[in-house]
Amino acid sequence: MATQKRILIWSVPRSLSTVLMRSLSQARDSLVLNEYLLLAGLNEVPEALGDRKDLVDIETESSFNIQSWKAMYEQPHPGKSFILGKEMADSLGGRMEMIPDGYTHVFLMRHPFKSITSHYKSLWCFPEDVRYSMVDHSYHKGLAGVYDYVTQTLGHTAPVVLDTADLLAKPAEAVRLICEATGMPFSQELLRWDQVKDELPSNWLMPKVLWSNGVKVGMYKSAFESTCFHTNEETSGAATEGTDTIKPEIQQLIQDALPYYDTLSKHRLVVE
Repeated sequence: MATQKRILIWSVPRSLSTVLMRSLSQARDSLVLNEYLLLAGLNEVPEALGDRKDLVDIETESSFNIQSWKAMYEQPHPGKSFILGKEMADSLGGRMEMIPDGYTHVFLMRHPFKSITSHYKSLWCFPEDVRYSMVDHSYHKGLAGVYDYVTQTLGHTAPVVLDTADLLAKPAEAVRLICEATGMPFSQELLRWDQVKDELPSNWLMPKVLWSNGVKVGMYKSAFESTCFHTNEETSGAATEGTDTIKPEIQQLIQDALPYYDTLSKHRLVVE
């Protein structure tokens, strides 16, 4: 349909991306495609789950791959005015040529200290070696890499870059800026939503592997139980480890990620 808007949000873990999607998906006639790249990655490298395959039921979606992902994003989706995708940039694995056509790209970043420590904490149910391996990804490098490809190769001159800190501090202003930059209409309806309890909203598509993880280990608990943006990070779904001791190897991951965060920060939207 000629008036259909397609927006793809690239993010890093624990960046309030799910809450942002809950907000934007309040737009009428919207459809959310939530983190299907992760499903494709798990099918390619199932050993990434370690000994915790009991947490998920991946067999029912075992044929989904990167080609399926691109096709899902590019299909017509008739009757929808807004197609809203959300993916972790690192899950693309550098396969930039698979980025779907027809999308406006948004980059949601968060300071590595906060995002990495919060991600590590959220994986409490996994054995330590698996837990660390799941955090030991170049999430911020991947985000910067997709940004470079979108701007330099695809020729998108001004993709939207937003810092989670700004989204937490002034959510109404930040959401308004996203809408203005992507062509979505802004309304107060985007600032409140219902809790997700026993089933996903009717306009959300999400891999069963993620939904079952969310139910069993509470990975999406704060985001799905929210009804609005919280300015207090401890209740926002993007909490940090606070005063907990940060292991040296986690500190190193933070230091490795900082240059990519700093580079993207130069392009972020200024929330007044």
